Amino acid sequence: MIGPRGALSMIGVALLAVVAVLALAGHGGAGARGPSARHGRAILHVAPGGHDGAACGRPASPCASLGGAFAVAPPGAEVELSSGVYGEQRIGGEAPKRSPRAITFRPAPGAKVRFAGTIFVFGSHIVIEHMAVQDVTIGNYDQTPGRPNPTDVRLLDLAGRNFQIDSATHVTVRGGTWGPASACGGPYGGTNNSIREPTSVVPSAILIDSVTIRDVQSYNLVGCHIEGLAIFAGRGVTVENSRFYGNSVYDVFVQPNSGPISGLLFRNDWMAMPIGLNGVENGTVIGFAGLSSNVRLIGNRFNYVISLNDAGLNPVYSNFRLQGNVGVLPYAGCTLRGITWVANLWRNGACSSSDVSLHGRPLPYRNGSNGPSLDYRLTGATPVRWRRLRARL
Repeated sequence: MIGPRGALSMIGVALLAVVAVLALAGHGGAGARGPSARHGRAILHVAPGGHDGAACGRPASPCASLGGAFAVAPPGAEVELSSGVYGEQRIGGEAPKRSPRAITFRPAPGAKVRFAGTIFVFGSHIVIEHMAVQDVTIGNYDQTPGRPNPTDVRLLDLAGRNFQIDSATHVTVRGGTWGPASACGGPYGGTNNSIREPTSVVPSAILIDSVTIRDVQSYNLVGCHIEGLAIFAGRGVTVENSRFYGNSVYDVFVQPNSGPISGLLFRNDWMAMPIGLNGVENGTVIGFAGLSSNVRLIGNRFNYVISLNDAGLNPVYSNFRLQGNVGVLPYAGCTLRGITWVANLWRNGACSSSDVSLHGRPLPYRNGSNGPSLDYRLTGATPVRWRRLRARL
């Protein structure tokens, strides 16, 4: 028979046991059902052998896909991927998540992750980082009815073949490498990296920063006109601190053929001469077709020609500024009306009193290569006058 004191003692022991279990669950113990946490952020898990009906809260019960994890992830969660090869993925789009706290997808510590299919991003407030991918398409490219247009999507330090931004807003592609890709044959497949408007939403607030786009080649220039990056629509598009080499026809081609383009900025980019499969020149570093306003090129380094008027027309330019660039004078550059030229250094001419010509001398780069060894930092061979002009900018 247990007396009152004994009963109270047993209740106390029971309460201590409950507290211990709760504490164990809060620290990721085996009895926990919710997701583990790190620095206040929920941690979910994905693995090739997982199941999308799972809660993804423990490595032992992972989801199978990015979309499965996104569907159950609370705002601000981190999703860690186990080592393995993953197929095609679709993230979100069924219903928009309201919180602006992004859900981040990244490899688990020490994991080697690779995607063998396209990642389609239809959701918003998503970060994908530090992984080997194939292709990433952000937005409603297939025009599936009812899908919301994504906003706030970040691709960080990815190694992939192509990215495509379709009717999405506030998108950042930062760091990483895109390419090789090969159209109309070749060993890689794929297409150009691109920004498009397949729906009524114009892509806007797009930042491509510190990215390498390389070796995007066509194996049939008649059937596949391809370039490193194609900008076919967009408002407020910035391409900066990025490197382009080994691409076919153009490093960048700009044409408002799927929607309007305005507020376009190229800043501090390095662009090599486009080459064909034989390594011989076959295009220009940037081609503009049908766009004559609201463009700035500032502080870029080219080792070949820009084509500002690929449409074959004779437009009058407005709010179109080239400032502090180094390269080969654009085709018909000085004859195009309305362009502002400020302190550019050209190998073969000058379009304003503040532009400086090298009079045919080589461009003053440490390594003017068209390939991966390119180093377009300037040497002491730059004219003193141009250095003084640039210092005043």
